Amino acid sequence: VCSREKMAALFRRFRPKLVFHLAAESHVDRSIASGTAFARTNVLGTAVLLECARPCESQADRWPEEERARYQSILDRCDYETLVQHRYDRFCMMRRNRYMVDRSARIIALYNGEPKGGTAQTLAYALQKKRETDILDLEEET
Repeated sequence: VCSREKMAALFRRFRPKLVFHLAAESHVDRSIASGTAFARTNVLGTAVLLECARPCESQADRWPEEERARYQSILDRCDYETLVQHRYDRFCMMRRNRYMVDRSARIIALYNGEPKGGTAQTLAYALQKKRETDILDLEEET
């Protein structure tokens, strides 16, 4: 349960609709004998709740200060941060979007129906990969 890679592989293989974490170390004697293993399974085994995937290190460099602060606040609160690549190039956003789709069982997208752009391309990729997809209408959600 503590191996992110192994858990991701299991999720991709079995695509569960619901997950109950029942792999806890439940006996007090085990926590006394090996506190580290006990904490690793019971605490770290469910620690990754929000992953932020950054396309490149410089993503927010040119944003207004208020938007950079909001972005940093989100990064500070995530459980796991992935940097897809170090330097910007014209494909880094697409790589980040595909990284997210490839590691997801379900896609929930706020989409205005514009047929061009990153959201449209990402949704097309998700459908190609046969991901369950929920598209929220921008007009209905505001």
